[in-house]
Amino acid sequence: MVRATAGGRSADTSPRVEEYLETIYMLAEERQPVIGARLAELLGVSRATVTMMLQRMARDGLITLDSRKQVALTPKGQALAEASMRRHRLIERFLTDVLGFDWARSDAEAHNLEHCISAEVEAALNRFLGYPSRCPHGNPIPGNPPPADLHLEQPLDTLPVGACGRVARVAEPVENALAVLQYVQERGLKPGVAVKVLDYGPRGDSLVVLVGDRPVSFGRDVARFVFVIPEAEERRVSP
Repeated sequence: MVRATAGGRSADTSPRVEEYLETIYMLAEERQPVIGARLAELLGVSRATVTMMLQRMARDGLITLDSRKQVALTPKGQALAEASMRRHRLIERFLTDVLGFDWARSDAEAHNLEHCISAEVEAALNRFLGYPSRCPHGNPIPGNPPPADLHLEQPLDTLPVGACGRVARVAEPVENALAVLQYVQERGLKPGVAVKVLDYGPRGDSLVVLVGDRPVSFGRDVARFVFVIPEAEERRVSP
């Protein structure tokens, strides 16, 4: 059985269970269907292994399975998933802000460390960092005060030609996270950077964006992970 502890952690939740919880959480964040076959593909295990793990997680009250075998987190599972993502994003913040780690690489390193820290270390880390609202990629840190402008964000590939804005965050994709984060980092798409949509490709699967003062081409499969606050929205909420 899963026993909750301080800080949202569970005494009996293994790193593998936490990995399942995080993957389900991120798929739900991206509004993708959460099914066993998809989890098997992303986690690199057999469908039989996923089925056994999901049965265990359902027994422990972490997930539910509907008639179509779609997976959803229960309130208990959601709390544990958010706690895991919280540790991950706090560690990313520490690695980049204090240790000077590469902005993209911090994601992979945080994944290795997030299962090892205690609730006490997590709380101390949060205090040391000043209770940040976002990770280095701009994603909200669960449990800390949410960013005030979160509701204004739009995916970059939904902006019309000529629209300007500011990068708010780069979502951490479920697949190829390191490759995507490195790709956007190399092209200067970091939180706070000014952007302007210059054009869309003839087939609609790419766009050209002015990043700072240089034009950069992106596929929509990458641009959908970049969230921007349009200039008009920024003006509307500015004092």
